[in-house]
Amino acid sequence: MVRVDPADGDHIYIGLRSWWNGPAKIMVSDDRGASWRILTELPGSTIKAIFPGSWWDKSKEVTVITDEACIRISELSGDTTHLPLPDTPVIHAEGGKGDSGPLIYMLSEMRKSGQEFIGGPYRSSDGGESWTSVDSNLTASAETPVYNIFAVSQNNPEVVYLSCESFTDNKIGIFKTTDSGNSWQWSLCEDWDSYITNNF
Repeated sequence: MVRVDPADGDHIYIGLRSWWNGPAKIMVSDDRGASWRILTELPGSTIKAIFPGSWWDKSKEVTVITDEACIRISELSGDTTHLPLPDTPVIHAEGGKGDSGPLIYMLSEMRKSGQEFIGGPYRSSDGGESWTSVDSNLTASAETPVYNIFAVSQNNPEVVYLSCESFTDNKIGIFKTTDSGNSWQWSLCEDWDSYITNNF
């Protein structure tokens, strides 16, 4: 995974997944990739998202979400701060920064515990310090839906698309929110009978 700091095009991050039982790592370049240094090793096997500190006016910090952790890292010292995640493993994470500030979204597997749904999509407006579930009408039935990826508008992060692999009544498609996940509507709604054709 690669993230270019939107405040400084020379400042680039690369997230390396674990390899041969080694840990995942985050690397940074301050010279457009001419040279690199390892910031730190990270818990988990896959880096899901990298959020530059410039989003929060902290140019020498970076926040990284892996499948197992949310970590804030000082680029000056390499010191790390573990931030709480609402659920693991993380399937996907993404975010953006608009006029009202940055928003981060993360997605875990939605499942049932008794009569309650747990997991699904979450939102953070404070850099991963706290999280709010934003499943609202995404769990309107007794069936457990399956979601797998976000697409977040980089400059207007209140707008998010969420792909749905399985929903009640045999539906599949894409949900959209324009209010940071407080409500969701179908942007594309199909069912397996109409969507999957002979040329699939």
